[in-house]
Amino acid sequence: MTNADDPKVEEIAANPQVNVCYGSPSHDDFVSLSSKAEIVKDRKKIEGLWNDHLNDWFPDGPETSDLALIRVDVHEAEYWKHHSRGVKGAVRSLFTKKSEEENHEKITWEEHVAVTS
Repeated sequence: MTNADDPKVEEIAANPQVNVCYGSPSHDDFVSLSSKAEIVKDRKKIEGLWNDHLNDWFPDGPETSDLALIRVDVHEAEYWKHHSRGVKGAVRSLFTKKSEEENHEKITWEEHVAVTS
């Protein structure tokens, strides 16, 4: 969720290709999602996705006047699981292409059945 007047909304409109990354250094797991984003202003969807943690960013709740969603359609995902090397080892392997004790998988969504909600 975001404010519809946030600069990232303009950035997405100008270039909807985005990358979403997640890293869990304590477990040495890393995920990178190549995606296409779009801004959605669906009040029912916002209310359906609302949870109490969002009150910290949007104190007016789901009734916030300029609230919008960022929808991300994933096209490709990559996953790395590094064993006993920590963040430095994971980053080093990305640049040196060393693969000792590393699991890596790349998934292209066209290879899988699409699920819509």
